[in-house]
Amino acid sequence: MDLKRVFAKTRKRSRGGARPGMTLIELLIVVALSAVIMIALLSLYMAGQRYFFNQNSRADTIEESRMPMTWISRDIRDANQVHEGAVVINGQSYATGANCLVLDVPSIDASGLIVDGSADYVVYTYSAALHQLLRIVSPNGGVRPSGRR
Repeated sequence: MDLKRVFAKTRKRSRGGARPGMTLIELLIVVALSAVIMIALLSLYMAGQRYFFNQNSRADTIEESRMPMTWISRDIRDANQVHEGAVVINGQSYATGANCLVLDVPSIDASGLIVDGSADYVVYTYSAALHQLLRIVSPNGGVRPSGRR
């Protein structure tokens, strides 16, 4: 083989052949693809965070509703009957309906014993203005506490 031909081929490769490194277009494509992948991962992360916080708030709501449900179920078990008709407590009239429950519950004294021949009215009503369930007690000889839940 001729030495001139080998050198000529080597020179052609070094001048017009592929050079190491990246072109500007290749670099822009890599940056664009990286940005798309990062945005997808970030949106997935944000969706997971949103789901986590929604589940926490749902669990808190369930936990907050347990105590009032315990009070209501206890008062319903202890009640003689659901009161029919209106009851006036502190100038406010209450009647069993869609947003109100009036119960006749035996009166209890300070030691927790039932007072014979006496009944308290326990009213559960939802106050839309306060966004609360109100427990109103009209003790007729007992010492039952009222409360807001």
